Amino acid sequence: MVELLNSTREGSVWEILDIRLVSAVKDKVVATMPIGPHHRQQVGYLHGGVSVVLAESLASLGTVLNIDANRQMAFGLEINANHLRPKRDGQLTGPDNGNLFEQKLPSFG
Repeated sequence: MVELLNSTREGSVWEILDIRLVSAVKDKVVATMPIGPHHRQQVGYLHGGVSVVLAESLASLGTVLNIDANRQMAFGLEINANHLRPKRDGQLTGPDNGNLFEQKLPSFG
């Protein structure tokens, strides 16, 4: 499944930001994203919006893995982010754990 999902990156924000899925199972989705020049804001640190894209992507994918995709669609409704420390380079690894899928409006993360 990971290979299939990574093959759909072309033309998407995942391709632009070089987000790569590492694992995807019902209760955990993990992806990586390198931090390069196009991930940084003007003073050289990771742009907060870029890390939110990673979080939103994992939450949406995690939701898709837990719904009946023939009857439902997954879209982000709301996101709140706290940026705990600045980062200039390296790689972000985004794990996301979902556990509230018995609700009508699941919360993933």
